Amino acid sequence: LSLHDALPIFAVGVDGTVWGLNSGNVEYFNPEGQTFQTVLGAPALSQISVAFAANVWGVDASGNIYQYDAESGTWTNIPGELNFVQVSASNSVWGINAGGQTYTYDFTHSSWVNIPGQLKTLSVAADGTVWGLNAQQQTYHFEPGTQSWVYYPGSLTQISAGSATNVWGLDASGGTAYLFDTSTQSWIPANGFGLNVYSISAAFDGTVWGPSADRYLYEWVQAQDFAVTAVGATPADTAGLTVAAGNAASVWILSPTTGNVYMWFQ
Repeated sequence: LSLHDALPIFAVGVDGTVWGLNSGNVEYFNPEGQTFQTVLGAPALSQISVAFAANVWGVDASGNIYQYDAESGTWTNIPGELNFVQVSASNSVWGINAGGQTYTYDFTHSSWVNIPGQLKTLSVAADGTVWGLNAQQQTYHFEPGTQSWVYYPGSLTQISAGSATNVWGLDASGGTAYLFDTSTQSWIPANGFGLNVYSISAAFDGTVWGPSADRYLYEWVQAQDFAVTAVGATPADTAGLTVAAGNAASVWILSPTTGNVYMWFQ
């Protein structure tokens, strides 16, 4: 693992693109120089999401919504008010406002569509699959056919959707990783049951990653029936590490205590 910069908030796209926020400044990772560079003229964002390349959305502390225009290098204010936004590689955009109401963006009519229900957080996969958690840590999946949230029994503190068949979460008691079994339509404990995982990130290519309290980064391999492997030691500032994976070759870790960001080298 190699330290690159102090970046308290960051997001990783499916192509490995990394954007982040540092004291309100928007930055992106330049792979050629192996450094983060400030995006001049960007609004002071409080949360950011990237699908790939420059397909980037974000919100500020007042709930204003912004979309990055790569051609002009400017940010477009999208009418509405959200405190959380996510964009996927399928170009679907979702958000949650301060009251927990959920919305998806209708590009045809340039407007937000309310999906009845209240969530605390959500995860949008590269293929447009959407899962979310409410304040009671209950899990919900968005069903396109009915345009509604469907409850699936389970209690999770974090959820991560890489694709329709690669959806993972952490339980509310001990950081145990669970995967959603599409055959039984239920949450089941993953291999490595008992690992105290701080966070988890599922990618579109079937890879799944999580840093654990024993100071190792673990990978669950779909091709091997999600066998779990310790792939390397995590940094010394290990408590509460957050992981974000765009794909198998782009895995990043953030230390919430220092703001240090690390990239995993295969």
